[in-house]
Amino acid sequence: MKIEIRKQRQMTPLETLEFCSSSIRHRFSRSLLTLAVMALAVAFFMYLQCDHLFRERIRTGVAEEIQRSRGGARLASWLFASYNTPQEFLRSLAVADPSAAKCFGEFFGIQNEERSRFFQTAGDVVVFDAFCHGIPTGKLQRLFGKDAGKNGVEQLSGVPVDELIRRSRSLGIRLPLAKEELARLASGYPAFRNRFLKAYARWGVLQKHLQNHAGISEMSAGRKFLLALTPEEEEKTIAFLAEKGFSPEKKQWLQMKEYLRIQNAKERLSAYLAQPEVRKKWRSVFGAGRYIKLDEKLCIMDREECASFAGDLSDAERREVAKSTRQTLELNRLEDSFSLGNAGISVSDRSRQVYLMVLAFLVCVIGITNAMLMSITERFSEIATLKCLGATDLFILVQIVFEAMLQGVAGGVLGIFLGLGAAAGGNLLHSGFRLFGAWDWGALSGASLYALGAGILLAMLSAIYPAIKAARMAPMEAMRVQ
Repeated sequence: MKIEIRKQRQMTPLETLEFCSSSIRHRFSRSLLTLAVMALAVAFFMYLQCDHLFRERIRTGVAEEIQRSRGGARLASWLFASYNTPQEFLRSLAVADPSAAKCFGEFFGIQNEERSRFFQTAGDVVVFDAFCHGIPTGKLQRLFGKDAGKNGVEQLSGVPVDELIRRSRSLGIRLPLAKEELARLASGYPAFRNRFLKAYARWGVLQKHLQNHAGISEMSAGRKFLLALTPEEEEKTIAFLAEKGFSPEKKQWLQMKEYLRIQNAKERLSAYLAQPEVRKKWRSVFGAGRYIKLDEKLCIMDREECASFAGDLSDAERREVAKSTRQTLELNRLEDSFSLGNAGISVSDRSRQVYLMVLAFLVCVIGITNAMLMSITERFSEIATLKCLGATDLFILVQIVFEAMLQGVAGGVLGIFLGLGAAAGGNLLHSGFRLFGAWDWGALSGASLYALGAGILLAMLSAIYPAIKAARMAPMEAMRVQ
């Protein structure tokens, strides 16, 4: 008897895809469980990426918005504030926006490259000084030496940076600046201090000249002087400042005038609302327990029922006061929420994000592997039949891994939309319509590809062990189990 052995026909990629798809549909409930686990894993990866992206971009936008909204107030403060100590002037320089830094730099005679370093150092000095004042004297002396005072910046040059970091760790103190920033501050502080003291003295001279020009006896009266300026007097004042070397941008000057006008309206309205008879009338209209705080009252001053509480303000001024107060409170909330007083997101926060992603990846690998092992247990009879019909171990291995890859693609696409929706929804509730200003299709596309790739890799890695176990199974052994 002659036995004829023919070469096995290889399935085409299209036939393989149809075969694996039908296998997935046949075990839909088990496949749905695996698909859900992968979708949740990819959604988590996508959420972490998108949430970080949205928060960083919104954070930057909020910081710029705060700088713009406070630019006018800062210019008025710089011109007419009474800086009794150099530290007060230093703190004002530390919060200067780019346009103000340019004006100050030109006035102080600091060039472009040196200007950015000068204002960066001013910010670092303020941060480090606040850090030193927040530490008990005993720990501060152990950190810098037994004769250390509260002004630790002065003593940075006396302690090597590596030694300072070692001491801070032994004391359980977290330094506010990175190692490179500390080294730069320690080496550059003496030169910065000399330049800063010259700038402080020169600014005091400018304020004296401005005080004489305005004809005021004390600097606190400067705001009233600016508000009372006619267009001609305003042009003369701007020309006077330019002659002395300080030339603020026209936009910043207009912001200052707008700020002073609205602030004057707020002060007039606040004084009117503080009168006993007005407070009594307010309680009779709104009740004793509603809108007690001044900010709450100012926020609703654009309502019609508040028209009788406007005092001598016009309807336009009343609406501007309400709008300005709401914007200020919202920006203050976002500033606290995004910790804009700190220098960006710390390394520990990024490490925490990576840790969560790795942990989620490992948990999902275990979960999907378990689901696929249970699925293969139900397929013993099918695997035995395929092997009896000539299926090789490699075919079984490729089939299971390919099925997992298909589920990874489907779960990845679903997870991308789930993660993006969760991140967008959370940031929309937190930051409002600023979310749409932070929308970047390019960055989101990159995050989607990364999440999809992670989902496919997750599915294929989870399928390797169950696939190897199924491929090595003998047909008769599978039949006996069934």
